[in-house]
Amino acid sequence: MSKRQMPITGFLAKYPRSSSSGSAALYDGLDALNPAMEEKFLQAGPLIGMAQHFGIITKDSSAVSGLLAEVRTLRDTLARVDGKPGSLMTLLQFLNEREPIFHNIFQLARVCATIPVFSAQCERGFSGVRRIKNFMRSTMTHGRLSDLIVIHLNRQLASRINEEEVVDDYRDAAERRVDL
Repeated sequence: MSKRQMPITGFLAKYPRSSSSGSAALYDGLDALNPAMEEKFLQAGPLIGMAQHFGIITKDSSAVSGLLAEVRTLRDTLARVDGKPGSLMTLLQFLNEREPIFHNIFQLARVCATIPVFSAQCERGFSGVRRIKNFMRSTMTHGRLSDLIVIHLNRQLASRINEEEVVDDYRDAAERRVDL
């Protein structure tokens, strides 16, 4: 398993729980959607808190009762299925096939699956910026340093650029010298 495919339990162990109400709802919701956390899996309270935190449902009673109905139906469905999901990703695949039935839970699972990726991207970006700034700080202007940082952060896009084509376009452009 690569570092990018770190299971959600590894993510939870790496980052300690914060005392703020938003992060508490997030962590409890992550636990409630992780089939490996059997005692907390599909608990309605944490799922409602997480869904409200991310704006998937509102606080009105009809939205909450809809999510509760999805949770009860999913529990019954999983009890009758042979190959039960063992991880968040297998649960997400299971829900993807049944998205019209479990729409809200599918959205929550999709959010949970992308949270570790977003935090890892930010950490890699800041790490790259720090390396570039430390190495190049004394040798170039602020504008050039900023441009290099933007290229580094968007290196997947930048790797598609053909440098020879850019040089040829620049060379073939109109003459830029001015006769004085």
